[in-house]
Amino acid sequence: MTPRSAVRPTAGSLGLGCRTAAPCGIYALGISPAFAQDRTLFTVSDWGGVYKSLDAGGSWQLVRVNRFNRSLALSPGYAQDQTLFVGPYPGDLAKSSNGGASWVDLVGSLTEFGNYDDGVRIRGGARWNVIGGAQPGDRNVISNNGLHGVYIIEANTDYNVVSGNFLGTDITGQLPLGNDTEGVVLENGVRFNRIGGAVPGEGNVISANALRGIAIWISQVTNTTISGNIIGLGCRWNQRPGQP
Repeated sequence: MTPRSAVRPTAGSLGLGCRTAAPCGIYALGISPAFAQDRTLFTVSDWGGVYKSLDAGGSWQLVRVNRFNRSLALSPGYAQDQTLFVGPYPGDLAKSSNGGASWVDLVGSLTEFGNYDDGVRIRGGARWNVIGGAQPGDRNVISNNGLHGVYIIEANTDYNVVSGNFLGTDITGQLPLGNDTEGVVLENGVRFNRIGGAVPGEGNVISANALRGIAIWISQVTNTTISGNIIGLGCRWNQRPGQP
């Protein structure tokens, strides 16, 4: 575990990522169990970080800079042990034992963690790209990412292939490790892209993602081929990671 130093900018407005004079983008609020005595609050924001107030919200101090914060918990004995935990996603966990002055990253105790955004993004007219392949050695495991597994977007992003991958499972293809939205998204004018294929081994396993297995949306997404995939099941068909 590596200590992570606190960041303490000059006192000023509470931007919480959008840098305005009033709080915004708040995902969680933590109140000290001894609030009547210490008037201590913590809050986490989507883009800014972790903020602390010692005067019941009258002023704030940025004590940790990071993105995509989602959860916050104070120890029941915070007044004595000064311990709190912050859980950004995906797969991160940090602990402070001195009221936010310094942090220890606990992610080493977790087995899997993903990217904050998409696993793979193809956009802006990129063509003829191949993600994966029919042979086991070609396979990618694209899982536990903060948005999509694979995101193909924008006009002229054509003739791309996504095949033979595990999207939303662990390396065995049997246990769930879903992406936080869809497994695959094709959007906004992409054409002639293929997800899976007819050749043995070209099918993807697309399971256990938080929303859809595959989504195709917005105008002019045409000539898409989706074939040979396992969507919502494990790679041996006998275990069910599942789509919600």
